[in-house]
Amino acid sequence: AKKLAQILGRSGRPNQRSGPSVYNKIFDIKMELENQNVDMAITSVTGHLMQLEFEGNYSSWGAVSPNELFDAPISKSVPKDKKNVERNLQIEARKAQWLLPWL
Repeated sequence: AKKLAQILGRSGRPNQRSGPSVYNKIFDIKMELENQNVDMAITSVTGHLMQLEFEGNYSSWGAVSPNELFDAPISKSVPKDKKNVERNLQIEARKAQWLLPWL
């Protein structure tokens, strides 16, 4: 995120601030986009934010046929150790007109 902010920002060094995730700083820059001056906030995520798990009887992969897993129900969640990263993105998204995930 820092390097991207340095490349895109034309106002020199980006302003760095902290959010809920101590490892994912937020970098504010000013730039021109489609002939308009815009304020942009750039941040990052730490690895995969979401985890997927097979539900019910499918949670033990060895107990079912691999073919059954293609149609098995799954649940999506954010692990406890990534909750601050999720919160960071929620806060920034609420303040933004556009949200562009840079993955």
